[in-house]
Amino acid sequence: MRKSLWLLMALILAIGLSAFMTGCNTGGGGGGNGGNDDTADDDAGDDDASGYCGTLTDQELNLFKTIFCAGSSNSYSDDFGTPPFTADDLFTWYHGKIVTKAMEKMGPCVDYVPALWVYWYTDVGQVQEATTLSWAIDAFYHFLDDDPAPMVFGERVHTYLETLFGGMNDGVFFIGANIPKVMMLDYTGDKNEILQIIYDEMTARPYAIMIDLNYYMEKLIAGKVYYNGEKLSVLDILIDQVHVNELGHQVLADLFIQTIDAIWPELQIPTWGTIEIMD
Repeated sequence: MRKSLWLLMALILAIGLSAFMTGCNTGGGGGGNGGNDDTADDDAGDDDASGYCGTLTDQELNLFKTIFCAGSSNSYSDDFGTPPFTADDLFTWYHGKIVTKAMEKMGPCVDYVPALWVYWYTDVGQVQEATTLSWAIDAFYHFLDDDPAPMVFGERVHTYLETLFGGMNDGVFFIGANIPKVMMLDYTGDKNEILQIIYDEMTARPYAIMIDLNYYMEKLIAGKVYYNGEKLSVLDILIDQVHVNELGHQVLADLFIQTIDAIWPELQIPTWGTIEIMD
């Protein structure tokens, strides 16, 4: 068993966190060089931003330009309206929280407003060809609704991923999660087999990255998850057995940010908080 959430993806990920820098611009008075210290600080901040931007590849600079998600009720609501959406539109959801933090860091480097194309999981075929990054915390959840045989479930996951990757340009990453066993509410079969199917389908594709949400939920239920130094309980982040509240969306956003920073360490996108697993 992995010892921390920083090792969520056994084959690929190693999590790194960083802080971002901000500057202020205040007016100064007096003669000569008086009042120019703030201007010097601003120039230093500009130099820092320029240096950071210069380390990013074209893929990294454009990563948040067109984001696609086809998920379930922790990703999508009928109240959203018609995509594309902005980060402000979806700020209380993990989508908006991820993009907000990304733009806090990358804003000086880009000249676009990120567009979020968010759909219900059955509409995965709506994937935009121009997609630069795809994610979903709950892409596969409803494939268990009718208590299917493992082979049937596997075919559904396979079709989803084939449709998604078939509609995107090569080299675009999809970050998805497995289904926590505690949330397989109506499934009567071997839940470990379901987890293995998702793992096999995701790891078979070089641009599919799996977040082990089952591991996180097991640790949460066991009282071993801390957020910003405070122990988290299920009631802190869940409305019911399945749906997360706004704090839950914030924690999910941090899981995705950690994953993104592990794939592209140069981005150094800051998280909203610090997740720790105490074994």
